[in-house]
Amino acid sequence: MSLLVFLVLALGPAESATLDFGGFRKGPTPGPLEFPDVATVQSAEGALFVYGSGDFGIPGTGGVCALRPDFSCTGDLSLLFIGPVSNLSFRGYFAQSSDTALITAYAGDQRLATQLVSGNDSEVIDVDFGGISGITRLEVTDLSTGISRGMAYGDFNFGNDQ
Repeated sequence: MSLLVFLVLALGPAESATLDFGGFRKGPTPGPLEFPDVATVQSAEGALFVYGSGDFGIPGTGGVCALRPDFSCTGDLSLLFIGPVSNLSFRGYFAQSSDTALITAYAGDQRLATQLVSGNDSEVIDVDFGGISGITRLEVTDLSTGISRGMAYGDFNFGNDQ
């Protein structure tokens, strides 16, 4: 099942946006989460885990994971943009060697780019789709194996193509 993130980008001169989870209750949180004028976050599995800035070494705007019933962050993540965006970047946190994710950017149903990311001793993973415009959807498919706590995702930054 996927975690759905619906982004409603504000019209106007704003050229970039950041998802900021700082205003939400930390810890297990039922969806949906609503971002004022930016996004609504919901989980098909019923729950998210919200991290605040600085929690467990997550800097910036905090992060979120798709929380599964076994209390791992190994759920799948989907970002559905209302308008096309460009230069999308974000980070994965808490990655162990058993944590792997396939991340794909789409324009409608057309695949624009794919990155396979793997963890190594709780390193931060930078995911960058810089230079790519027209992104309307991002799919993060968790491929973690063995004993895994999964990944959290945060510091989402992107430009509004409108």
